[in-house]
Amino acid sequence: MSISPYERIYDRARQEMSDSEFARLVGWHLQHGFVFARPDFFVMGRPVMRFAPMELLLSPEYTFRSADCDCWYIHSMSGNMSAAWSVMPWPLPWIAYERMRDGKRHLTFRRTEDLRRLCPPDIYNESFHELTMAQA
Repeated sequence: MSISPYERIYDRARQEMSDSEFARLVGWHLQHGFVFARPDFFVMGRPVMRFAPMELLLSPEYTFRSADCDCWYIHSMSGNMSAAWSVMPWPLPWIAYERMRDGKRHLTFRRTEDLRRLCPPDIYNESFHELTMAQA
């Protein structure tokens, strides 16, 4: 039996935080951002301002006024990204996510349309199979 996208995110998160911290993080995103879990994907994020200070962008405690936001910060994503396009709450021109490089986290900004072209909603693109905060 294969592991679900949610279980992949949960297993990775448990390497960095307790079960209660993860539950609090998911609950916070349910209230201030979005969480979508289906058998084929899991995605959790929030709207942010692209040029805000880095500590505010990465803080799971800080909320931006939705009207000021131009970017989705994807905290965690696993599974079929092409299917996830159908659940984005509203269109924003940028998407941000963290990746691990050389043992350090790096925040990456990509134009939404560039990512959509790489992974359109009608096909499954293996190169974007998992987009998570802890991906190497």
